[in-house]
This record gives sequence, C-alpha cells and structure tokens, in this order.
Amino acid sequence: TWMSGALAAIWYILNRIDTTRVEFTIPLRENWSLPFFALQIMAITYYLRPQLKSFQCWSFTLIMISTFLFCVTWQFNQFILLIQALVLFSLDCFDMVPPSKVASLYFIHVVSLLLVWILQFNNSMLLGSLVLSFILAALVVRHLQRNLKSGGFVLRILKLSL
Repeated sequence: TWMSGALAAIWYILNRIDTTRVEFTIPLRENWSLPFFALQIMAITYYLRPQLKSFQCWSFTLIMISTFLFCVTWQFNQFILLIQALVLFSLDCFDMVPPSKVASLYFIHVVSLLLVWILQFNNSMLLGSLVLSFILAALVVRHLQRNLKSGGFVLRILKLSL
C-alpha cells in the first residue's frame, strides 16, 4: 500500500547514515549495482501482482536483465539474493504467491548467478553461495512435502519448523 511505501521512505531518510555509504565515500562497486537492484525490486513487485496478464512477459524480461546486471556489478549480490529467496519461500509456503511465479524467480536467480560465474572466469565463490544451496533445498522441500500448504497458519509454521 502507499502507507507502507511512505513509512519505508521516511525510515530510510531518517536512518540513511546507518543504511548506506553512498553519500560520503568514493564510488564503490555496490554503488553501481544500486540502480539495478531498485529496478529488480520494482519489476519483481510488479510481477507478483495477482491480476498481471498483459505485461507479464515484459516484467519477467526486466527481472532477468536487472538481476543479471545486479549480479555482474556487485560481488556480494548472493547475500541479497538469499534474502529474496527466503522471502519468496515464505510467501510460497503461506500460499500468498503462485508457486509457478516463485519457481520462475528462482530460475532467474540461478541463471543469473551461473551466467556471472561464466563471465567471471569460473569464480568458485558463486557456485558455493548460500543462495544456490537454498534454492536447491527449497525446490526439493517443495517437491517432497506436497502437503506443506494444508492447514491453518499455525499448522503451516509448525510444518516449516520440522
């Protein structure tokens, strides 16, 4: 909603000294990735809309391009992608997002990291990243535990903790 966006913007403005180094340092690598990250978040938010039909292909393409550029421009991107994957897994477990959209976003994360791995001359840090391990584990859990989405909210949390 507009209220959550306004609260997030106010929080960022009031705490910008604690949240970023962009204002007072020379241009670092993560400064180059921030526009791609913002574009990716915007496209993912648009892609996860429930009634999205007309521009779904465009938003998917935009997510793919922005995720790839985000991964190319910042070497620690896998930690941000891990947080995104955790949130997507939670949204999928609580049935707030269709599983097909979550799987396609996981696919984008994996493809982007593999392309960056190739472009960075087989950087082993990317293949050993936590996000790739988590995505693999999330897909296995989703496949093996089909009844994960049955029951109420408390029962789903208990199933996730097991």
